[in-house]
Amino acid sequence: MDRCLRRCGVSLPRPYEPQRVSDLQVAFPASVADLMPAYDDIPEDFRRNRGEARPWIRFQQDWFFRGLPGAVFTPKDGIDKATAMRHLAVIQGSFEPKHEHKEAAVAYLASLWLANPPVSPADVAAAALQPDSLADPDADRQAELAEGRTARQPRGSEPKMTAVYPIDLSAIRLGKGSHEDGPPPGDPNCELCLFEWFNVLVTPPNGGPHITDDCPPDVSKVLHIFGMRLNDALPNDRRQELVRFLPGPDQPSPLAGTRDDGLDETRSYMALDWLIRTYTPAWLDLAGLTAEATALRDLRRIVDLVAAQAAGPVVRDAQSKAAAAGDAAWAAAGAAARAAARDAA
Repeated sequence: MDRCLRRCGVSLPRPYEPQRVSDLQVAFPASVADLMPAYDDIPEDFRRNRGEARPWIRFQQDWFFRGLPGAVFTPKDGIDKATAMRHLAVIQGSFEPKHEHKEAAVAYLASLWLANPPVSPADVAAAALQPDSLADPDADRQAELAEGRTARQPRGSEPKMTAVYPIDLSAIRLGKGSHEDGPPPGDPNCELCLFEWFNVLVTPPNGGPHITDDCPPDVSKVLHIFGMRLNDALPNDRRQELVRFLPGPDQPSPLAGTRDDGLDETRSYMALDWLIRTYTPAWLDLAGLTAEATALRDLRRIVDLVAAQAAGPVVRDAQSKAAAAGDAAWAAAGAAARAAARDAA
């Protein structure tokens, strides 16, 4: 998709200035290709969530997943704040681009148009409760954002595991399943899953390659489970895109430091929300149960236990109707098979 958009020249032209968008676009964001730079034109730090881009990526993620009620947005000189924020909001709300493109584009454009990553009052309050907070809680939160830390992570507490095993990441091939008995790292035919490679890369060479898909010590257990399932579910060509989550010799993995960042509950609800409001409706649509699919999509975003419990009756209703439709389909198939057998006889 992104390569096609780039080939066809459909992208936000340089210089990247805020564009006026209509109220209809804000309410129902659809095609946003002409509002974003082409993915390859976005600086690599924003595509890989590193360096000075990290606080801007954090801003995009906070806005996308939790919202920023009460946040202060300060535009740079010459930038109309309302135009810039409406432009970014349309990109945030669209389902057209790949998520990694949306994330990088919003973060990069925000860095061009805003003076600092916006800070919500809730973030300031959370930072103020930390033992190492500065006299100015807003400045403390800004420092945390600049370092890529969350308010729950005291400075210096998070480990940063980089690769110590001597292998070029560009030569790595990701495979499906377990590979403890396959060709070892260094062999041209070696294929390991995402976390097998992760553990190999962070094991000192004199200890020998450590081939296991166990959760690395500084990685969220939720992200570990999700990563293993995603590794095995993706087709082979898309699976190779997960290499960017491995640690390099001088660059920690984007997953580093997530073990105790206090966000696993949020991640779990994100997965549940996707399962209920995106994945299940797609299959219900294919089964012709469009009303049930719409009911699930219309549920409010599942971000806590209250929202999950409220979704329960709607999910169970869709489940019972899907089961009934499945039973009817099997009965019809059985009847058709018996009729065909009679005709053949």
